Amino acid sequence: MAEHAPKLNLAQTLNLSQQLKLMLNPRMLQLLKTLHLPYPDLLESINKEAAENPALEISRQDELLNYARTLSRGGERSLSGYDDSRPDKELKARGPTLREHLLQQARLEDFDEADLRVAEQLIDAIDERGYIEDYKAVREQIVTAGGATKNRVDHVLETIQTFEPDGVGARSLKECLLIQIREYNFENEALQQVISDAVKYHLDNLAKKNFAAIAEDLDIEPEGAKFIADFIEKNLNPLPGNAFKTDDNVQTIIPSFIIKHAESGGFTVLNLEADKGPRLNISNQYLQMLDDPAADAKTKEYLRERLAAAKIFIENIEKRYQTTQNIVDIIVKTQADFLENGYYWLKPLQQDALAQNVGVHPSTISRAVSTKYAETPQGLYPLKYLCPRNFKGYTAMQIKGMLIKIIREQPQLSDQKIAKLLNEQRGIPIKRRTIAKYRTDLGEASSYGRKK
Repeated sequence: MAEHAPKLNLAQTLNLSQQLKLMLNPRMLQLLKTLHLPYPDLLESINKEAAENPALEISRQDELLNYARTLSRGGERSLSGYDDSRPDKELKARGPTLREHLLQQARLEDFDEADLRVAEQLIDAIDERGYIEDYKAVREQIVTAGGATKNRVDHVLETIQTFEPDGVGARSLKECLLIQIREYNFENEALQQVISDAVKYHLDNLAKKNFAAIAEDLDIEPEGAKFIADFIEKNLNPLPGNAFKTDDNVQTIIPSFIIKHAESGGFTVLNLEADKGPRLNISNQYLQMLDDPAADAKTKEYLRERLAAAKIFIENIEKRYQTTQNIVDIIVKTQADFLENGYYWLKPLQQDALAQNVGVHPSTISRAVSTKYAETPQGLYPLKYLCPRNFKGYTAMQIKGMLIKIIREQPQLSDQKIAKLLNEQRGIPIKRRTIAKYRTDLGEASSYGRKK
């Protein structure tokens, strides 16, 4: 018996129709896609549009790809820090394989040693498309090897499914798309639910473009079902691992920003996409054709359509540059301690709060930071890592890193005073005995012992 989506009440249906038209109209979808594209895909989109639209002109060709390759040839960045076991030490300028990319993110999680081993085994089971085939057999193998229960393996997989690229670690196409919908950060829960229901219950109908059947079951207009299908097609990726497939099986990561120390103090931000990316103009020759009195009405209508499309395309590219610039400016202000001192000093900066500061929808932040990277004084980092969707709290590893720095810079401070300092300066409510335990774990003497 076929499953059906839960029914909405009349008020929900009316509100949802308005939200679908607002959020999923073609122009909004085009902007969100432009925001989300990895830089190489953006270049491909620009070249394709310029080839198809004579009103659009590339006045400056891309310079960023060659610049990024020059950075890559420099090898691994020098990462500052207090010990070589820090979990971000393998973030390299040269792009990782999909497996390496996932392992790097796993080491940034607050996994204990047992869970990290489980994560590594699950990542090894992820194929080049980004999927885990026959998950039950994979899980059974991990459980049999010892050290984890089925529930534990499931829990670790749930964490891996929050990694980039969105949709990775899925066990089916349906799950892959549902993960991406969850990660999209919709502000309207009903809108997220109806798109999820379309995937959950109507994958076949979506593939067949049977919008009437989808609309009837979801209690929406057929036009709304088409909007949903367009959204899925233009914003979700059924093969998330494919971005890491290149001739040598290694992706070169293109940084969108360079953040470096300023001579006058603080940090400066260079927007590489805006500075070294293609520059687009409206063709003067095309404008002259539009003004030509000899052109007939049908020709002029076509010219105006192409001109309008070119203007929207240029506007979307400029919005991408400006939106990501605004986001990174706030990240730099918030994460100054991290940029100066490294991984352990990363502050909570949730995407919802960032959206309020930038003045955009949270889903815009989610799209804008996805698949974007910044070269920082601490190495190459995904923007998503510097402003997570949800702050899980400071990990023991981060607090230990802060503790090392405090002890080295202010060795006279007692455990009680360090606890007070972390509470006042970092908002971490930590007890003196916890500081003492972490200090002992690190092999550091008490303040009395340090005075000797």
